[in-house]
Amino acid sequence: HYSVSKEPSKDYRSGREKSVSYSSKSQESRERSSKEYTPYMAARARELKEEGNRRFQSKDYAGAMEEYDLALKLTPVDHPERAVFHSNRAACLMHMNPIQYDLAIHECDLALRAHPGFTRALLRRSRAFEALGKLDFALRDVEELLRGDPNHPDALDIAKRIRASIVQQEENKAENGGDGKEERHHVRGRPSTPAAVENSIKQGTKSRNAPQLIADRSND
Repeated sequence: HYSVSKEPSKDYRSGREKSVSYSSKSQESRERSSKEYTPYMAARARELKEEGNRRFQSKDYAGAMEEYDLALKLTPVDHPERAVFHSNRAACLMHMNPIQYDLAIHECDLALRAHPGFTRALLRRSRAFEALGKLDFALRDVEELLRGDPNHPDALDIAKRIRASIVQQEENKAENGGDGKEERHHVRGRPSTPAAVENSIKQGTKSRNAPQLIADRSND
């Protein structure tokens, strides 16, 4: 059986947190597991992804999360296809109620770790940062995407909107004499460890003033 490093999970159907333990893996065992990634395992992971996409389209976001999680369990930790599964999980989190922006950002972090520059992950993370008011981070992500694809329409729209928001905040700050009455949205810390993610689930992280942005209607 293929195993991955210890990582908390959540029963999205029942709303109960659960901790799933997997054996820790050395670099040597990770390399060996990649060689053990059989065509059958790859095909099964794709089937799970497609089932997840069908559930996503039918708005069964919890069910879709479970399918993508199963696909991840079949896929080696160093395989770039993991980026798709993590990015799709982020999309689910951005459609759930309450929207879990911090968790979506964490899933995008994992996607970009598996596949740096992955377009869907950069877009989704930028939207999540924007919703939380972390405009500097949001702009950084779309600018990174635009360096590789200068004409990407969604990235161009997001960049234009974020720059306008930053300008407006600076104008408001100037009107108030720079006394801090109009606070600029500074970058805050975000979950980057399994413990932080589990804590974020428990708290039901959501910004009260976060705009309800339109996220992707489909997954990869």
